Amino acid sequence: MKKRFKFTAVCLTIMIFMMALAGCSKNSPLIDLSKFQSDGQFSYPGVVWGSSAEETVEQVDALLEGTGLSAHREGTIGYVTEGVPFEGEEWRIEWQFDDDELWCISLFASTTTQKSGKLYKKLLAEFEKMYGEASHVKEKITDPSEESAINEQGGRWYSDDNETRLVLSRLYDNDDTHGNRATVGIILSKKRKNAVTTDGW
Repeated sequence: MKKRFKFTAVCLTIMIFMMALAGCSKNSPLIDLSKFQSDGQFSYPGVVWGSSAEETVEQVDALLEGTGLSAHREGTIGYVTEGVPFEGEEWRIEWQFDDDELWCISLFASTTTQKSGKLYKKLLAEFEKMYGEASHVKEKITDPSEESAINEQGGRWYSDDNETRLVLSRLYDNDDTHGNRATVGIILSKKRKNAVTTDGW
């Protein structure tokens, strides 16, 4: 009888532990490049553009913590999800709202110059395989003698209706003498009617 009770208690403990793990993994958003496009539109998987912060939390099942991101103008606000694992790096996801409507989701990985180069090339190849050749490919190489010289690489993909876009970027130092100053970014955004910029982004 005691053995059966112990066995049952152990089984229940394991079940509770597994359920707790399942709950934790559910709250961890995953990065899936192939799901950044749905019905011809670019977006984060399961997220609807124009959603409020509260609705976004429900859609991605992730806790959004206020970061005090600089507002470009009154009515804008940003939230962040830290430490999302992907491609061997921990990514930071920033959710930007304009008048409590989601319009931009940015994913950033900070790493070394060498690692960022490999990561950028891999992501560029995967995006081009899934979404076609990038438009507006940019590569800016600065003079190595310039202090804090930062180089840029990037490519953009637009939805057919030109209302949403996907941007891949890399900002990196000429070398690692100033520390790990390389960032790879994936930016998903929707054109805004009341945008400050003339092109709506």
